[in-house]
Amino acid sequence: MKRKFLFFSQIFFLAVIVLVFSCKNANNSKEESETTDSTAVVADQIKVNYYKIPCPSELFWFIKDFGASYSKKILNSTENASNYNTNIKKALNFGIYGSDLFYSSVFKQNQETMKYYKQVKKLGSELNIVEGFDENIAKRVDNNLNNSDSLFTITSEANSNAIAYLEGLGKSNILPYITLGGWVESVFIASKQVKKFNPKDPIVSIVIDQSYLLENIIGLFGSVEQSPEIVEYSQKLKELQTVYYNADDLITKKQYDNIVMKINEMRDNLIK
Repeated sequence: MKRKFLFFSQIFFLAVIVLVFSCKNANNSKEESETTDSTAVVADQIKVNYYKIPCPSELFWFIKDFGASYSKKILNSTENASNYNTNIKKALNFGIYGSDLFYSSVFKQNQETMKYYKQVKKLGSELNIVEGFDENIAKRVDNNLNNSDSLFTITSEANSNAIAYLEGLGKSNILPYITLGGWVESVFIASKQVKKFNPKDPIVSIVIDQSYLLENIIGLFGSVEQSPEIVEYSQKLKELQTVYYNADDLITKKQYDNIVMKINEMRDNLIK
């Protein structure tokens, strides 16, 4: 894609430290065999890479400034959570529900914010992400249901603590799934704000300027152990990247629709 990315120069990025671990040697094979799925990581050497990952709340602040509105019907229903039975699905939807949480918080929908906070907390507990979702944070959320600004600050703090906790434990292969879920949901929500295509619409620009961020997420997937699931999602991301790259500097409605359709397909796959 040839267009210059004007939007990403303004967006706030959360720098995610990706910890890439080598495999344990043969005398740890028994311990490795006891892991229940590919999101468990055991290692003794660390390589550190840096990727720029978008903070969902910042994207929502931008679209709000450009006239976006709140619609809870476009969010992933918390009723779907019972369908997520693997750590990969839980991590993907931890990210998705996290974006729904931020969207609700930015638009001062306090009851919805609380509902999605509880769901993120539940999935976090199932993924053993205890930092950021302890009883102290839960109590602060509950005590600030009528204070949107405080609620936003508290939930942002919880999210940052959870990411830092994952990094500290070396659960690097959970981070790509969380990041993917959060990013896809953010772009999906932004795309739903476009009622009529106009290449000069700033929200259209936000959607199409995601190519740079997509490249970082692909890099994030490439930085961890290449399990079959990681490879599968990497391929899906590269297919989406191709659709982005096929767009001209002055994007057409058809090209924009192709990007949105691909985002929708990926999102449908993540939440089912």
